[in-house]
Amino acid sequence: MPTAPASLVPATGPGSRPARARAVTRLGGLVGAGTAMLLFGVLHLPGQPVHPVRDTVSDYALSRHGWLFNLAVLALATGSVLLLAPALRRSARSSFGRGRLPAVVGPVGLAAWCVGLVVLVVFPRDAPGVPVSVTGEIHRWAAVAALSGLPAGALLVAVRRPGRLARAVVVGAVGCAVALVPFVAAYLVGSPLRPYVGLLERLVCLAEVCLLILVAHLDHGGRVTTAYSGSTPGGRSPSAVASRTYSSRMRRSSRPALVGTTSRRRATAMVRVTPGGASRVMRTPGRRETTMPGTSAMPSPASTKLSTASISPPSTAKVGSKPAARHA
Repeated sequence: MPTAPASLVPATGPGSRPARARAVTRLGGLVGAGTAMLLFGVLHLPGQPVHPVRDTVSDYALSRHGWLFNLAVLALATGSVLLLAPALRRSARSSFGRGRLPAVVGPVGLAAWCVGLVVLVVFPRDAPGVPVSVTGEIHRWAAVAALSGLPAGALLVAVRRPGRLARAVVVGAVGCAVALVPFVAAYLVGSPLRPYVGLLERLVCLAEVCLLILVAHLDHGGRVTTAYSGSTPGGRSPSAVASRTYSSRMRRSSRPALVGTTSRRRATAMVRVTPGGASRVMRTPGRRETTMPGTSAMPSPASTKLSTASISPPSTAKVGSKPAARHA
């Protein structure tokens, strides 16, 4: 008998709330990162005392618009926490306790980026020509942790995942790491890149913000949820739950979103009677039997008997079919 083709039904109900929460979190992170980029753009308008090629980004904290720089860095830190929180939670849940060093260092590197941005605001750099203080030293190492932690963490998180987006994250992380080499070399004594240290730092920061967006989409965009209802040709699906959640590794979710008929196999309904009571049993070829206690249908003999009836799934069942009795 022809069956209706499978149809796609969006998952609704309590199971869709985590997806909605993830979408809101990602939107908040994108707003935070976008606000930070807008504020940094305002700082680079003509008339600012900081030169965009010779001076570093941290020099804005020493200018009259230092509050705007601090606000931009804190907005970027907040957006980074919202964007990287799912990746940090999932990586930590799947890696800690397994003894794999790369899987542990990945979340630590992403966290170093977020924490380092906050430390940069709390401990500003020293003014040019002033001996290095403890505050300036903390600022310097916080910048090193932030600028190197994000590429390292993104590389270790994405290298274990398949897909084009994961490969793009790996390429972006390697690119940021390579861009750090001339930036660090510009701080060496007598380096010909010293006059361009500000430009090199701005290029590295822009590349790492782009890498941040890629890592966020790597975690949020790797899951697609589809629900199937109706009958599927071939009869390879179970005849109850019709929801599948595919991740980047095509793993099946254990939380159903819709219940329907998805198999053309013929099931067998039986009433099993024992001295302790009766129960209805549903059997499908190749599947485990399902017991539904409390049925009102009871055979007359008190001894253990087994009655069977061949029935069809709800979508293809015929009314008035004759049951075929079988006595054990």
